Amino acid sequence: MRWVVLVYFMNILAGCQTLQPAPKQQYPISQIWAGKIYVGDSKRQGVAQSLLSPVVSCTSVDFDRMVCMSLEDYTALMQYFIQSACVNQ
Repeated sequence: MRWVVLVYFMNILAGCQTLQPAPKQQYPISQIWAGKIYVGDSKRQGVAQSLLSPVVSCTSVDFDRMVCMSLEDYTALMQYFIQSACVNQ
């Protein structure tokens, strides 16, 4: 689960650096997106948000509503969104 924290900090460090002024109206990310990121946990046979959070079992109906991707694909997706945000300011 440490890699989730690593990916989070990588995204922060790779964030936008621009000389353009910031948009006048900014919203905290928590108001725009309230999604949850789950990580596979093979020892507990499901996915969880952290080592302490409850597991969503692979046999659960909730698991049917989830989309999975590899760490590499998630990192590439976040980099794409960060670059897009920099270009579209």
